[in-house]
Amino acid sequence: YDTNTSDITTTIINSGNLELTEATIKSDDSMGISNIESGKIVITSGKVNTVNTAVRNVGILDNGDSSSIIINGGELESTSGNTVSNSSGGGLITINNGKMSRPNDGDNPTVINLGKKIIINGGTITSADDRAVHQYTGGGTTIINGGTMSGEKGAGCDSGELIIKGGSITGNVGFGVYTGSATITIGDSSKTPSSTPTITGKEAGVSSASGKIYFYSGTIKGPQNKAIVGTVTAKASSYEIQRVYDGTNEIATLIKGNYKNITSNRFYETLGLATANSATGSTINVINNVTEEADISIASGKTLIIDLNGKTTTLSNASIINNGTLTIQGTSGEINSTKNVVQNGTESNSNASL
Repeated sequence: YDTNTSDITTTIINSGNLELTEATIKSDDSMGISNIESGKIVITSGKVNTVNTAVRNVGILDNGDSSSIIINGGELESTSGNTVSNSSGGGLITINNGKMSRPNDGDNPTVINLGKKIIINGGTITSADDRAVHQYTGGGTTIINGGTMSGEKGAGCDSGELIIKGGSITGNVGFGVYTGSATITIGDSSKTPSSTPTITGKEAGVSSASGKIYFYSGTIKGPQNKAIVGTVTAKASSYEIQRVYDGTNEIATLIKGNYKNITSNRFYETLGLATANSATGSTINVINNVTEEADISIASGKTLIIDLNGKTTTLSNASIINNGTLTIQGTSGEINSTKNVVQNGTESNSNASL
């Protein structure tokens, strides 16, 4: 009998210690397992297949190995309700591995947090017609460190915070990740940005109506001009958000933005990369004071403008080798080189120092 909902029965109610291994729990009209009070459930393998919620927690344990529910493996499926639910008042659910799915129609996310916290470290979570993961009411927190999540929509956040540090999230029809007015954090502000996590959405990559987006790491993909919809509240220090359209997706990543090609709106970490990858006729703005140790080469037939923008680029034991047409401009700023500039092409300075 379900302690909170009198009209839905539960196959197993646990208030002690329960471990599921190599067993099958199947119900056509009730929940599978409900965890209450100070109960603890560890699912290592086996199957839970139900119409209503497969695994539900209202237990209070909320500290690491003392999670109310730990899912290390197995196959969990609900055809109508949520597959894994941390209900109001629930403590901590930790998902390390396993398969969780919702194969049928119905407005219910596969994994939902209405309680304190859910931590997802791995596993595969899928939904046929809704969100794979949803941070719902109660001001709780859902943390995604790894795993593969996909659904009609990827992951949502209505209240509290959704923190995505790793893994892959895909919205096959709608958004990859969405919030109305809550907080989404992508990456870890204490670490150097990388290509993970990966978020992909058919309708939008990451979308916020009026909430906060913190972007510290990752790759976000969506339709053109919709990799990120909404305002990014904060991003990794000294990095810029670069958006590139590959013909199918707009891809948003974080780039060490020392130079910006204002013609193509692309960022580069070094002046060498900026000049080599910029098309003829481009203007490159210097964004930060930078010291570099590699020669800068301007190809024959290429015309470029470097706007110093009040910044200084120091070439340590390196030089500019100009075989094209190079204009250096800016009311202040300079390029300092410990070697001579090699002029095989045309160079002009406009109130700038070389």
